Amino acid sequence: MQPTPSPARRRIARLVALFVAVVLVGAVASVMPAKRAHAAVMATSGGPGDKFGFATGADILWNRTPAQQAAELDTIANAGVKWVRFDISWDTVQPYGPASWNWSQPDAVVAAAQARGLHVLGVLTYTPQWARLARCSTDRACPPADDNQFAAFARAAAVHYGANVNAWEIWNEPNWDPFWRSPNAADYVALLKPTYTAIKSVSPGTTVVTGGLAPYGDLNRTAIDPLVALSNPVNFLTAMYAAGAKGYFDAVGHHPYAYPYAPTDCCVAWNAVLQTQTLHMIMAANGDGNKLVWGTEAGAPTAGQNAVTEAQQADWVSQYVQLWNSWSFTGPLMFFTVRDLGTSADNTDHFGFTRTDLSPKPAYTALIQALAAIGGMGPIAGDSGVSPFLKVGTPSQAVAVRSQGGYYVMSSTGRVEAFGGAPYYGAPSFPPGLAKDLAVMPDGAGYVVLDAWGGVHKFGSAVSLPVPATYWPGWDIARHVVITADGRGIAVLDGWGGVHWAGTAAGTNLQAGWWRGWDIARSMALTPDGRGIYVLDAWGGIHTAGTATYKGGPFWYGWDIARDIVVTPSGNGYAVLDGFGGVHPVGDAPTQLTPGFTVGDTWRSLALKTS
Repeated sequence: MQPTPSPARRRIARLVALFVAVVLVGAVASVMPAKRAHAAVMATSGGPGDKFGFATGADILWNRTPAQQAAELDTIANAGVKWVRFDISWDTVQPYGPASWNWSQPDAVVAAAQARGLHVLGVLTYTPQWARLARCSTDRACPPADDNQFAAFARAAAVHYGANVNAWEIWNEPNWDPFWRSPNAADYVALLKPTYTAIKSVSPGTTVVTGGLAPYGDLNRTAIDPLVALSNPVNFLTAMYAAGAKGYFDAVGHHPYAYPYAPTDCCVAWNAVLQTQTLHMIMAANGDGNKLVWGTEAGAPTAGQNAVTEAQQADWVSQYVQLWNSWSFTGPLMFFTVRDLGTSADNTDHFGFTRTDLSPKPAYTALIQALAAIGGMGPIAGDSGVSPFLKVGTPSQAVAVRSQGGYYVMSSTGRVEAFGGAPYYGAPSFPPGLAKDLAVMPDGAGYVVLDAWGGVHKFGSAVSLPVPATYWPGWDIARHVVITADGRGIAVLDGWGGVHWAGTAAGTNLQAGWWRGWDIARSMALTPDGRGIYVLDAWGGIHTAGTATYKGGPFWYGWDIARDIVVTPSGNGYAVLDGFGGVHPVGDAPTQLTPGFTVGDTWRSLALKTS
């Protein structure tokens, strides 16, 4: 059913307001190239998650069963971040001599991370006993007796993993005695030079990061304790340049911890977050201003020495994300760590964004929300915990679940962010307010974006979909899009209630209601058998056709507040979202509370989780 333009609906003001959009978008949106379907598992969104991740250290290698490793990596991917950092230690891979090789432990984690679309930062570190200096031969933090042997190991790692490891970090905290016995910048540079050369000889495009510098050593103690002062990241990096480090790294690693102070607290000596700017100034002074500072560890403990509350940890995560994202000279920032390591009194056990059982602390949800905010997205509710639903609020416009795992959130500009390990295939680019809805292909390998004028923009496996004859340039009238269960049909809802079918769905041509000249239809859902439809109007009225059956529901006469409807997998229930965030279940729809309520019409889209 085709809505007919009328003076009441196509006001001159609307045409003027959208004229710029016509120029920018034309008959189709300005679309970034979609990723090829077979490569999509490795694709990333290019969004804010690409600049953040988690540092798990060696714990994920040795203190986890395969099932626990998988669950931990799922938790990382579900947060929407794209990086995971862990040790690929020399003393693990070559424990018994130069002829012994055992990659099995890191192999498993690298493969599992890549399968989830995560980038791997491998930390090359720690010396096997047979290769250590004599002065510290009983300690794995002992530097190697022969730097070229370490370089040979690094070269072998680069060959072994190839593109499956996206970046290499050379050692961990080489400026601090617990991780490099008797630290000295010149000694570290002597190891860095041959190692960088060895990696680049076999993998020239891979980023090589200097060992993340520990926030240790007080600049004010230079006169009374010069050895401690030289461990300060500022002095250590200065000494690295003096020792000839220039040209032997692609990025500087730093560990910008701030606890027990806030990351943005400007007036404490301990704050290594704000020290990041000073490090980049040193780089620029040495001709490396175009290179970035990577934060390869950061965080705060919620128990033990210098602990903060869980609420403080969550607040500081938001500060970290906002500040780090605002700097043009920073690369990825990785939080230590995704899960608590134990329950002892040692604060090292309590840096996790989740507890030992992976139940989320407030910091985990805060990270998801902070990433959404800097990506131009609105709040996401139900992303953690037991809620059976996901819902999003403005400026986000739509949320869509992928049955194979993960989900997508779309902003009003058409930007699509992938969460939970869902692959990314591309996105359109619109003026604000022009994007209206998002639907995922049943095979999980593509999706479509609907614009306000009825344009359907296809990505991944959705490129094979037919499109209905729904394109009304300059007219904000398209409201919702659905894809049939076989992946070969599509339907678009217009604001007057007309449903426009194409492909296998065209044979149904079901219509549940039509209100000519009245923009009151808000959402639509198909029955599981594909032979029925539910249309939701702005007052909460539910209109059915085909095998769809009305089972009751909320109704707000005269109030434009109903926003979305989803149907349960059995077809025996549905749930309605109102603009305040209320979720109203009917039939066998889940009744558990979904958090997120506002005094105002801000919530826009609802999805039922697949598991």
